[in-house]
Amino acid sequence: LMATLEAAGIETRPISGGNLVRQPAFERVVGARATVPLPVADRVHTHGLFVGNHHAFGAAHGARLRSTIERWSQS
Repeated sequence: LMATLEAAGIETRPISGGNLVRQPAFERVVGARATVPLPVADRVHTHGLFVGNHHAFGAAHGARLRSTIERWSQS
């Protein structure tokens, strides 16, 4: 998806943070580790992304993003 968006001129970045309970900074924080599986947070951690946006992001930008994702999902 990221490659498709980038090819369409839509900037992307890997998601930062992801599943925070997996971050090393939380290893020594009491109660910061999950005691149950967090499959959705893990999926975001592995597959999440940000798309570029700015103060002038408008309807045309949203339509381009949507149509690019739709084309990708149908391929």
